[in-house]
Amino acid sequence: AILLHLMPNLLRRYYSQIDERGTVLLTSTEDVCQFLKPQFLGRTTEWFYLICLNQKSEITFSGFLFEGSINAIIVRIRDIISICLNNNASSVILAHNHPHSLALPSPEDVYTTEKVFHALNTISVKLRDHIIVCGLEAISMRDSGHFKCFKDR
Repeated sequence: AILLHLMPNLLRRYYSQIDERGTVLLTSTEDVCQFLKPQFLGRTTEWFYLICLNQKSEITFSGFLFEGSINAIIVRIRDIISICLNNNASSVILAHNHPHSLALPSPEDVYTTEKVFHALNTISVKLRDHIIVCGLEAISMRDSGHFKCFKDR
């Protein structure tokens, strides 16, 4: 029972070490999804993940920022902006999981993503994507057309 309980943490650690062997380049949606899926493995509550990238698409920061409940999470935009500035990000990728649902964005996900999009625009950082992970599936909000409604203000 203890071993089964530890498996998600062990697998996350194993996959994270594989990614840390060298410089990780995230140049495609598939690269991003493959990088993110192990991070959310076995998590039973919603977690919010941030990836900061430089102009070469190399990761300058990646990590979990916020933990929520089984179906909701509070995203503090101020914290995202601070991390972007501290890590000289030229672009960012947001990610969160739906542990008990489908990998489809909710209206709240779209609203929050738009708020972050506009906040990042004020500091000249591009929001490259927002990935939603559910088990072994992941969806790109950009590729799904959800960014088309975001207008520069």
